[in-house]
Amino acid sequence: MDYSEQVSYLVATTIALEEKVMSKSELTLQLEKDLWNSTHKLGTFGCFEVTIGWNGKERADYVTYDTEGIWRFYEIKASKADFHSKAKHSFYGHYNYFVMPNELYEEVKNDIPVDIGVSNGSCILKKARRQELSISSDKLKNFFIRSLQREYAKDIDSRDESKIGRFKQLYKQEQRRNRELNSRFIELSAAVRNKYGSRELRALIHNDTFVNQTVSAETHPNCPLRYKNGKCLALSGFCEENSEIDCENVQSIISIIKECSSKNE
Repeated sequence: MDYSEQVSYLVATTIALEEKVMSKSELTLQLEKDLWNSTHKLGTFGCFEVTIGWNGKERADYVTYDTEGIWRFYEIKASKADFHSKAKHSFYGHYNYFVMPNELYEEVKNDIPVDIGVSNGSCILKKARRQELSISSDKLKNFFIRSLQREYAKDIDSRDESKIGRFKQLYKQEQRRNRELNSRFIELSAAVRNKYGSRELRALIHNDTFVNQTVSAETHPNCPLRYKNGKCLALSGFCEENSEIDCENVQSIISIIKECSSKNE
């Protein structure tokens, strides 16, 4: 595998690892547990990860519906970065809440819309204002029931020993594959760092600003590794790696990232 293929593989591997290895933090799990305990009561029905839309990929972290016909939507935020992420907030209820630790609330409370409430899972820190539903209650019921059925199906499947055996086998395969990918990721990261430096490696993996940015090939070649401080190092004569092969490599990286991003949307 030549260097261009190695770096392209590095980016694709990184995205795959971030999608498959990423797991919920202990803090998020604790917030979910507290939220369930505080809302699990007579006359109130709750469900985690309620999918909005029949073919939609948007999911509300937690939704409750009660016998008085009131919908409440909850978005769980365990960190400041999570709160400021570009992920869409699924607020479609009569009352909508962020769920976060007390400390995080103190940091971001000035950025929370006036209509949105805040809970720490156990109690309300900021009251929510009632709003009109942007999706009909009947449609929300359909989405809610479908998500409840999905969770119930998981419970039924968990009792099937044959399925459990297949899941365990798949889990072991994924564990082995992730170890191999992680080892390869470390190896390729070192190769990129040695050639371009740590800053370029971080930008290549984590910074997607160059992916969605429309640039002119005449003034700003589409190259994140050589584009710094608003100036192209190749055009200014200070780029040490101004070769056609490198540019093709960068275009390949961008194509992979765009393809993976479109699949995740």
